[in-house]
Amino acid sequence: MPELAETTERRTDFIASESEDDQDSKDPESEPLVQESVGEPAAYRDALAQRAGDVLSYLLDRASRYGAAYPFEIDPENRTLSLRAPSDSRRIYILLLACACLRYVGKTDRTKLTARFELLGLETMKRLLPPEAEVHLFGKNPLARGRYPTLLVDKISQLAADLGEQVRATASDFEPGDQGDNGLDLVAWIPFNDALPGKVTIFAQAACTPEWVSKQHSSHASSWSSVMTLTADPVNMVLIPYDYRRPNDDWYTRRHIHKSVVVDRYRMIGLLSTGPDSGDPIVLDQELLDALDLARLDDVRQQESADL
Repeated sequence: MPELAETTERRTDFIASESEDDQDSKDPESEPLVQESVGEPAAYRDALAQRAGDVLSYLLDRASRYGAAYPFEIDPENRTLSLRAPSDSRRIYILLLACACLRYVGKTDRTKLTARFELLGLETMKRLLPPEAEVHLFGKNPLARGRYPTLLVDKISQLAADLGEQVRATASDFEPGDQGDNGLDLVAWIPFNDALPGKVTIFAQAACTPEWVSKQHSSHASSWSSVMTLTADPVNMVLIPYDYRRPNDDWYTRRHIHKSVVVDRYRMIGLLSTGPDSGDPIVLDQELLDALDLARLDDVRQQESADL
């Protein structure tokens, strides 16, 4: 696969930081290719060929797993990658791919992408839970109005009331005008036929950056127990746009999953793929499609195809 190896060599800036896409950048994995790049030329070429083989393995694995939702056609014999015909399912895949590459995106577009990812995460949680479940944005999102008020102190008061719990924090625990989310992006609960505490609850982060590993803790019950009572610990969940898997379908790095349910790109696509059309299995309502603005992602499709 000499052509793929040459392309890999041209993208050494990407290779050097590739590991940061899949875990906390404070704890990067070693990258053998980068280590070998300062060694003997023969060793470097061997490492480059190995890296190219690894990339091809990942591409073939994803093409197999995602099926109709995968936006690229791979020809391993001719070592080519080409775009497949557009569909909403493939555009959603590209949206997740773009969200996983935020460091290459300008600040304005970055904010738009993270907002869209939260909306897609919200829909994913709705598909995961029964129809009667309450699923809401907790933080501020420029694309949608949520259930919760602007100020953090008021958000927490409303959330405690929704769950039948009591607020432990006082007004002095919050900075004046704090409009943050205390590390909570999405919240869900399954109501009973009473207002008592002790509901089945999910606290979730929608994290598009490599720091998702450390962010797992911000939505954990241990981080919220000083803010409000928790009769039962919420399920701690993190939604990420990365495909966090090796070609053998194991987690990329299990030790970076810290007491949370990780919903990665593959799980998101699977939960969203419930439509009757096997060629375009993701069906979303028009309001969400408009907010995601998928048609604008066709330019991204073209760019990603050129890069890959």
